[in-house]
Amino acid sequence: MRLCCYLMFSFLLSFNAGAAALSEKEILDGADERIERYRKGDAKLQLQDENGKPLGKGVKVSIEQTQHRFLFGALCGMFNKEMRDSKPEEFEHYSKLYRELLNYATIQIFWVSFEPEKGKPNYDAMQFQCDWGRNNGITLKAHPLAWNWWHEPKFLQGKSAKQILQMQGQRITDIMTRFKGQVQYWDVVNEPSGFDRKIAHEQAPLLTSAILGIGGDHFLRQMYTLARKADPSATLLVNDFVLKDQAFQKRGIEPLLKAGKDGADLFDAIGYQSHMQTGTWPVEKTWNDCEQLAVYGKPIHFSETTILSGTPEKGSKDTRAKGPSTKSGEERQAREMAQFYTILFSHPSVEAITLWTWKDNPQWPAGLVRVDGTPKPVYYALQDLIRKKWWTKTTAITNDQGEISWRGFYGDYKVKAEVKGQALQANFTLKPGESDPVEVKMN
Repeated sequence: MRLCCYLMFSFLLSFNAGAAALSEKEILDGADERIERYRKGDAKLQLQDENGKPLGKGVKVSIEQTQHRFLFGALCGMFNKEMRDSKPEEFEHYSKLYRELLNYATIQIFWVSFEPEKGKPNYDAMQFQCDWGRNNGITLKAHPLAWNWWHEPKFLQGKSAKQILQMQGQRITDIMTRFKGQVQYWDVVNEPSGFDRKIAHEQAPLLTSAILGIGGDHFLRQMYTLARKADPSATLLVNDFVLKDQAFQKRGIEPLLKAGKDGADLFDAIGYQSHMQTGTWPVEKTWNDCEQLAVYGKPIHFSETTILSGTPEKGSKDTRAKGPSTKSGEERQAREMAQFYTILFSHPSVEAITLWTWKDNPQWPAGLVRVDGTPKPVYYALQDLIRKKWWTKTTAITNDQGEISWRGFYGDYKVKAEVKGQALQANFTLKPGESDPVEVKMN
């Protein structure tokens, strides 16, 4: 079965590679048409009063989107209890800016900092961010459950490889079980293309040795099997950035295909990093990377996006990474981020974009707001897209059966009407694939 699966995807990859590539002009000129085709749908509702009786003919109904189905997010580490308690007004200021633009957030749970002492994971901090997300209507992801590139807990010292793998697996089970129903998305294994990288041996030698001892493919399948068991309803991602030589595909994606119980895939979505600290990617690269990953039939999450707004240090090869933010850098960041989002929103396989910071720090101006808390041009550029251009607000008139029809972006809606002086409203979610009228009771 696994050989057949591999051959099938090898064929799809070679077929995709042989297809005619789109030019920059074709990608950009066709974006609005693709957005109309892939991100919007026709809605048909039969509106009923609280007794289930259809509203009469000629009732004017207002329809306003309240949330996107597409996930627009950022890191949410700054929304912590310490900030809430010490700077409550600032905390609410940032929370308001966040929820008025974004609907998705990533909680960072790196093992070495999340559990500095064995048996004492910082569940309270994670719970605070889960509560913040729920209170602000934010869908949550946690990142990462397993990663061997970024240090390792000191308490792994003296443990055998078998014990280390058991502890890594138990970490997945414990965290996912505890936050089941609160966190929907999980980066289970991060950057599997480089289990054997030099930096992994240097910074996490014990965990790296344990992984390589059983083999990366076996480790992947073991960890995702535990994750699936811990929360069958969760969406599991594998996250990486190395497409060269098919590294991510061969070492991260393909080992998880048809590897679960009854031949099911062990993961649900592909996380792909897009840190552009040395210059924003060409349009064709962004599109072609999407095309490479789309052949697997999984939703793609652009999981770590960075475009900076600083001035490069003279002589530095890192042409965008130096701070602080500048006026010209901010204007460029806004233009480039808006174009990047437009390309991704127009690709049918992409379902999420996460910015790898929310607020600038003095030497890393990657955020949507400045160090002083004021929104940057990039905030307003994205707001013009996410909450204006890609947002539906319209009206409709009921027919003889109390039905209304309209076309809008997929997501959540509030439907309002006034009948005989009585204000009625209801909530409705527009999802792909719905064609028949949906009965909606208004109260």
